[in-house]
Amino acid sequence: MIAMTSFDTEAVTLDAVNAGAPAFLAQDSSPDEIVSAIRAVAAGEDALSPRAARTVMAR
Repeated sequence: MIAMTSFDTEAVTLDAVNAGAPAFLAQDSSPDEIVSAIRAVAAGEDALSPRAARTVMAR
């Protein structure tokens, strides 16, 4: 599952990650970022937007 949202607040990001979403992208992600996330998830990896990664790492 790839979570995409226009509400990439700290609470929404953490809720998605805590619910098990392996990928979290902002709605304004580039097509390249979306393709990269799809490939990562298909390979069993996680994919977070830079802002989401900073939010998760701060916790």
